[in-house]
Amino acid sequence: MKNISRYLSRGGSGPLFSFSSINPRHLQVIQAQMKDRKFSLSIMAGTCSFCRWGYPRVILCKPLFRNRPFPTLFWLSCPWLVLQAGRLESEGGVGEMEKVLFERVPAWTLYNMEASMMRLFLIPPFQRTFLKRYYPRIHKVLRRTEVGGIYPAERPTVKCLHLQLASFLAMDSHPADDWLLTKFPVLSCPDPGTEVCGNFQPPLNTALPGGLK
Repeated sequence: MKNISRYLSRGGSGPLFSFSSINPRHLQVIQAQMKDRKFSLSIMAGTCSFCRWGYPRVILCKPLFRNRPFPTLFWLSCPWLVLQAGRLESEGGVGEMEKVLFERVPAWTLYNMEASMMRLFLIPPFQRTFLKRYYPRIHKVLRRTEVGGIYPAERPTVKCLHLQLASFLAMDSHPADDWLLTKFPVLSCPDPGTEVCGNFQPPLNTALPGGLK
């Protein structure tokens, strides 16, 4: 499998994230993972995080969908993690994370700036130039919206835990990474045979980039 590094890096020390192009084996698994969820496969640009068993768990989304900005760069596909995130949300996890981030506003601001830059630089240069010249409003939205498509707010706003976890897994970092690791101490399901992914042979081996398992 060929891994494609992102265009942006943290001061030259390493890529912000890496992603893999979609292949038929990835697609089969993701179709099963997303079967009962509102998601168009045409929005997929790649896969950028894999569980310890070798299955895709985070989808890289195209910045533009049907000529409009798509609200999130990363989409959590792992059904087991989706369930864990949903349970935590029902227990007040969104508000809890916002309180953590409120104490880390500078780091949160930088994180969202990185997310905005990544969305822009995933668009080919000629298309970025075209948008900036002829569709400045769309260009501004892509440049200024935070993780999850939220427009810059005076205080940290968390739309949902799923996209925060997806961003963390894709980028191996998050301003609230310690909180996330406390709430999600296990980042892969105990047994893929009990999940829809287990219906497929692992599309990749388990020696994968991205470290977080």
